[in-house]
Amino acid sequence: MKRQLAVFKTVLNTEMIGDDTWTTYNDGEYIRQTEFVDVVFPPRDESEIVPEQVSMLETAKEKLHEQYMEKTAQIDERISKLLSITYQAGPDSEGLDQ
Repeated sequence: MKRQLAVFKTVLNTEMIGDDTWTTYNDGEYIRQTEFVDVVFPPRDESEIVPEQVSMLETAKEKLHEQYMEKTAQIDERISKLLSITYQAGPDSEGLDQ
């Protein structure tokens, strides 16, 4: 695969590599520092790529599971608070029907 790339510098003085879309859509955030050059990226073998992809997917799955557990705990906590308010008020309290 061949791409035309150049070095850009952000307004915060950070260097980055980008293609020609950076000059088209940059909104003044990136300043091209070099001319575009052709860069050839040799293809990688599937035996290298697949294990990396599987590892990334496993990491993403773990992260989603952690987020799920956190959100579930937050919901459980909210349910507990609501139930404690209901039980503290008692069945004879005004405005609460059980």
